[in-house]
Amino acid sequence: MKIGYVLDDSLDSTDGVQQYVLAIGRWMSSQGHEVHYLASSTSRSDISPVHSLGKNVSVKFNKNRLRVPLPASPRKIYEMLNREAFDVLHIQMPHSPLLAGRVVSLAPDNTAVVGTFHIA
Repeated sequence: MKIGYVLDDSLDSTDGVQQYVLAIGRWMSSQGHEVHYLASSTSRSDISPVHSLGKNVSVKFNKNRLRVPLPASPRKIYEMLNREAFDVLHIQMPHSPLLAGRVVSLAPDNTAVVGTFHIA
């Protein structure tokens, strides 16, 4: 099975959602599945394959730092989804309509879309 893990953020940070995505991706790979990571821009070279679909801007709010995706190119997403033909897209939620939301709306009808809700 070909699985795409979709994350609105970069894989460069060591935050909890990134750790979750990478851990479950490693496990699924060890079970024989082909795993891809669909994220905003990332500079890590130890993870493969990664599809960088956009950029993020960092925002400080309530003594927290949050990275928010800038609008990702629908054309780039559409072309990548059709080229890769994922069986499953696993969306990390809540998600932004500017990156992961576009992946969901552009996913082919024969691709299963599931989500994991992390925090509100």
